[in-house]
Amino acid sequence: MRFKTYLNERRKRYFNMPIEKVKKLADPNVSMDKMRKQESYYIDKIKKLILSGNLDDPIEITVKDEKPYKIFDGMHRLVAYEELGYDKIPVKFVDEYGNPLGKIY
Repeated sequence: MRFKTYLNERRKRYFNMPIEKVKKLADPNVSMDKMRKQESYYIDKIKKLILSGNLDDPIEITVKDEKPYKIFDGMHRLVAYEELGYDKIPVKFVDEYGNPLGKIY
């Protein structure tokens, strides 16, 4: 499979999920308020990418027992989407190694 075709196939596995459900999957050891204060410059860059339509990476959520389990990658993106007031955000479901899965909820 050519790399470009592979990327297009992966992009089809993005889904919109309510932000409140995604927030419940955040690591409890990571303070979103602390992240906002300490990494505001990085979060502002992500917000600019979102608003310009140039952010192509969804938040990755691991799956356990066929249910969303926790955020695998994307805490900064979650904070950025929340600060911008989004109700739903793009996610993709992955296994424990980061391999994409289909829609599960």
